[in-house]
Amino acid sequence: MEPIKFQYPAYIEEAANYIAMLRSACNYNLTKANPRFDRGNNNTTVHTLGLIAEMAFQHYLTTQKIEYKSAPLLDSKPVGSYDIKIKNCCIDVKGMNASTKQFMVNKEAHEKQKKINVYIFVQLLGSNVAQFWKFKHSDIDNWEVKEFKYSKAYYKNLVNVKQDQTAGNIPAGNA
Repeated sequence: MEPIKFQYPAYIEEAANYIAMLRSACNYNLTKANPRFDRGNNNTTVHTLGLIAEMAFQHYLTTQKIEYKSAPLLDSKPVGSYDIKIKNCCIDVKGMNASTKQFMVNKEAHEKQKKINVYIFVQLLGSNVAQFWKFKHSDIDNWEVKEFKYSKAYYKNLVNVKQDQTAGNIPAGNA
């Protein structure tokens, strides 16, 4: 299955930049106390990518008239649950730049976060266009694990990736 391509409004990027700066400030003490969560000068960039992906995907769901609940985009501590919930389906949204060549999920987070049912990978293509793929939580268990710059992660190369047909459609209806 091909990724689903969609457009999102430009204000999402502006809002994400602002919220990312606030999120980095809120998490400052946490990252100093837990250096393994610190991405140095990239903290705000990482937050921005994730926020744009989450907000763009929320926009997609809204335009498709799919009801959902979302976790707070900004809180005094990191949110350790789902990003989006549709009915009983808990979704973790992962952001990807246009140049990203692989899907990645932090190994430790994946293995302890069993309440997530689906991962949505949103790739930002530029000019307010994105595309997404969907994988079940259990699909990730079959991916290879590799040590990356900051942690171990499950990964799958983007080239020739076929979306898992068994992940099903995004549920419609009430969240």
